[in-house]
Amino acid sequence: MVFRRVKAGTYYIGGPEDGSTNISDAPNSYHAVAIGKDYYMGIFLVTQAQYNWMLTGTDSGNSTVAVNNLTGGWNTIRGSANAGATPTTGPIANLNAKTGRVFDMPTESMWEIAARAGNSAKWVTGENDVTEAQMSRFAVSGASSAQAVGTKEANNWGFYDITGNGWQWCRDVWNGADLATLQTNGLVPITSGDSASRSERSRGWSSEYNYKDGRLSARRKIGVDSTSTMVLRLAYIVP
Repeated sequence: MVFRRVKAGTYYIGGPEDGSTNISDAPNSYHAVAIGKDYYMGIFLVTQAQYNWMLTGTDSGNSTVAVNNLTGGWNTIRGSANAGATPTTGPIANLNAKTGRVFDMPTESMWEIAARAGNSAKWVTGENDVTEAQMSRFAVSGASSAQAVGTKEANNWGFYDITGNGWQWCRDVWNGADLATLQTNGLVPITSGDSASRSERSRGWSSEYNYKDGRLSARRKIGVDSTSTMVLRLAYIVP
């Protein structure tokens, strides 16, 4: 697994909501987010072999394809239904025990800061408007399942598969209020809201998803037990 540091500071995320061409389940107005400590984000999505190593200590399975359809959904991966708690059982807890670090899913703000890489435009391309051809340089689409990680271009900070190759779990409980009011401290997960749902970012791999669904500020909800088309990117906060 390879991670890249995102430095502490104040970042601006969110943007105008354009309901005519992009899908978003809740608002995410342009706002400042405080990041009080450095954190690391996975450059790549977790692969099948890496996930199996987290589960069993054996790196069986494909070493390049993103793991998806994760059995048990969010609770099983984290080992806790409490978004504010540190995982104590399950694959993430096993990884923490093996490495001596505290890995977890990123919060929505952590994900978007890394995804934007200093970009204030709507899309990972850095363009204020985007064509399907431009987006295709960065996003896996038109596939029937998860693909090999890192086959498309990285964003400006070197993160791959930001807007494709699967919907990416976030640590937050789903809350339909504006993210600008929910998470001004970007390292603290949202713990109130719809207890049966969690936040997801990015977009799916299937061609049924229009390329403009990959807007970086788009917020989406997913059932906590969902497995279909979900992939995993890990993060950890520097103590």
